[in-house]
Amino acid sequence: MIFEEKEGVVAYALYCVGERAEGDRFIFLRHFFVQRVQRRKGVGREAMRLLLSDVFPQNARVLLDVLYDNQGARDFWKKLGFKEHCLTLERWPEQGCEGEDAAETA
Repeated sequence: MIFEEKEGVVAYALYCVGERAEGDRFIFLRHFFVQRVQRRKGVGREAMRLLLSDVFPQNARVLLDVLYDNQGARDFWKKLGFKEHCLTLERWPEQGCEGEDAAETA
């Protein structure tokens, strides 16, 4: 979904609707982007209000991922009522068996 104002596109949201079991519907918000010059002006909050009230099914949970180090985004989502649910860990292939960089172990 694209959000526009008179100056053009100010934000967009990319999402999908899913169902894990009958009656267990969810929205996965894959991308949510607000133009940098539009941030901290209420654009993101208003875009999410529209999505939650007029676009997303009312009986569906909304799931999204936020990079752990992106404190601004984490704060934004928490202000909108989202709560931390899980933590995804990542391992890069060049790491050694104990998490060391392969170059350090050679």
